[in-house]
Parts: sequence; C-alpha cells; structure tokens
Amino acid sequence: MGLFRKPRVDPLEMERIKEQVRHMREHLDKAKGNREDVSARLDSIESTNSATHEQVASFNELAGRLSNLGDRLESAGTSGSMQPGIDDLTKRLDDVAAQLTDWSTQHEQLRTQLTALDERITSVSTELANQITELGNDIETLTSRTPDGDEPDPARTNELRSGQERLANEQARYQIAFREDLARLAEQLRRASR
Repeated sequence: MGLFRKPRVDPLEMERIKEQVRHMREHLDKAKGNREDVSARLDSIESTNSATHEQVASFNELAGRLSNLGDRLESAGTSGSMQPGIDDLTKRLDDVAAQLTDWSTQHEQLRTQLTALDERITSVSTELANQITELGNDIETLTSRTPDGDEPDPARTNELRSGQERLANEQARYQIAFREDLARLAEQLRRASR
C-alpha cells in the first residue's frame, strides 16, 4: 500500500519556501530597478560627455584664435586697438575653463555614485545567490524526509528544482547584463577622461 501514498510534506515548510521565493523575487525586482537607474545615469553621463566635448572643441577654437591674435599682434607691433579683442578672448577662455572645471567635478561625482551603486548591486546579487543556495538545501532536506520510509515525490522535487534553476538563471542573466553595462560605462568614462 505504500506505493500509492503521497509523501507528506510539512505545509509550514512549504509556506516558508514560498515566502523565500517571494522574498527573492522582490530582491530581483529591486535589482532590476537599480539597473534602470544605472542606465538613466549612464544616459546623463553620455549627455555630459557630449557637452564636454563641445566645450573642449570651443576651447580649442578660442585657443587657436588667441594664438592667431598673438601672432598678428607680434607682426603688427604693439597696437592698442587689439587689446580689447584680446581681453574679450581671455575672458571667454576663463569662462570656458571654469565650465570645464565644473563638468569635471560633476563627472567625478557621478563616477563615485556609480561605484557605490555597483557595490550595492553586487551585495544584492550575492545575497540572492546565497538565498538560492539555501533554497536548494531546503529542497534537499524536504525531499530526503519521507514519512513511513516512502520514496520522495519526484514530480514535486523536480518542480522545486526547476523553480530554483529558473531563479538562478534569472539572477545570472541579470548579473551578466549588469556587468556588461558597467564595463561599457567604465570604457566611456575612460575615453572621456583622455
């Protein structure tokens, strides 16, 4: 008669596992939200980089014009009529230098924030991996416990394991995508700092 019995699984144990799965899904949703936040910040950095490149080009143009004026001044001798133009260019160059300094400061602040965000998401990923491992251990414990020495229900065991595998795969995909985003961001920051 033991062949047709379903193994008894403690309902409280199953409820605890379901709660852990819900908790892990919440963490995954939070991690996805953090990834979207990183993506928005990346777009902001790209916009700032674009503006910085435009200002650098403007700065280079002004430096070239100032050099031309200096050459003309030397070739024309010292003429008082060019002094207002030189003063205007000097003021514009100072303004551009101040803007570049401000953007550099903002760029460094963004880099610091993204580093902190990376550490936080890495921590969440590690916690999720640990929870998946704990869930696997709980599944093993549940399937090894059988009342009356009956065999564990393979369908239930397979269902629990496939759920665990799906969670692990989802977490791994998320982590890979996040690392790729961070690598792309680091490359952009490296290029911008040249």
